[in-house]
Amino acid sequence: SITDHLGDLSNLGSCMTAVQNSGHCKDQETIFKRKDGSIVHISKNVQALFDENGDMHSILVSIRDMTALHELNKELLESKYDVLTKLPNRTKLLSDIDSIDTSFNLILINIDSFKEVNSFYGHTIADQLLHSFADKLVDYAKTMENATVYKLPVDEYVILIKSDCNKVEINECITNLSHALNSQVFTIAEHEISLNVTIGIAGSHIENVYLTDKKEVMAHSDMALKLAKKRRKNYLYYDESFHIKEDYENNLLWIKRLRNAIYENRVVPFYQPIVNAKTHKVE
Repeated sequence: SITDHLGDLSNLGSCMTAVQNSGHCKDQETIFKRKDGSIVHISKNVQALFDENGDMHSILVSIRDMTALHELNKELLESKYDVLTKLPNRTKLLSDIDSIDTSFNLILINIDSFKEVNSFYGHTIADQLLHSFADKLVDYAKTMENATVYKLPVDEYVILIKSDCNKVEINECITNLSHALNSQVFTIAEHEISLNVTIGIAGSHIENVYLTDKKEVMAHSDMALKLAKKRRKNYLYYDESFHIKEDYENNLLWIKRLRNAIYENRVVPFYQPIVNAKTHKVE
């Protein structure tokens, strides 16, 4: 019986209910057991077949084996290296931050308008561009002490510096890095592509206070980067005087208030009519 091999019997029931109600059950993911006891992940489509009187006489089930894809996704989730650039990824970065027992700085680098580059040139060239950009960062990091480059999702990179650099030293380093990246032209498949980047920097020391939650530095670098974009600056070092955290908290508070107001129907709109000057009618 199929029930002897189906991992979750509730899936069978919900699928058959859908078939009876609508005539089909689409893209349902299910786990089955093989004869040897191993697991197979499948995606199935079930279609009811009807006779001339409109009565269901049988069902057609098409199954796609998703086991290899499932295992690949699992491997990627557990991996600590980016598939494209082979650089350590965000998981590895967080792990490395946890193991640091000294002060450190994070340099978060975002490629501006990368979506437009991707749309214009296509995925293949965009991927090559990300790879070339990674190589450029790695070369630059070699000129710095105790620096490691990481690849974050999509168009972001991180340079982790495991040393007690002050703001003056970091700013000098970032100025040079920003100038080098923003003046660089990448040649990909005979296309000359120039990029602009925005950089957010944060350290584990803020005004002589050592952060107990070291991963908070990640959030600070992201806040600095977003503020740099807002102020149209090439880079910005996180500083408590910017009150970025307070602004975030205030924004979240007002989002919550607005959602509650909409849910409780407490929003009262006032409309300004658009009147045709010739006919004096509201259009």
